[in-house]
Amino acid sequence: MKPKEIADKGRTIYNTKLRRKLEREAFGKFVAIDVDTEEYFISDRSEIAVDLAKKCRPKSRIYLHRIGSAAAYTLGTLL
Repeated sequence: MKPKEIADKGRTIYNTKLRRKLEREAFGKFVAIDVDTEEYFISDRSEIAVDLAKKCRPKSRIYLHRIGSAAAYTLGTLL
């Protein structure tokens, strides 16, 4: 599965199955979603959420999302 396919599948899982619940319970935290099993792992820190997912299934394909946000991270510059 290509990175874009993982992202698309993860985004779909988040939006259709997890968004409402997680935005009530864990707004602002990070969720790492295994796109094959749909298991998910939540933490205040992105790397911990991913580590939890990888410990459970070392070969998992992970989609990372910041709960309540359009993306996990925003990149920009100061002018």
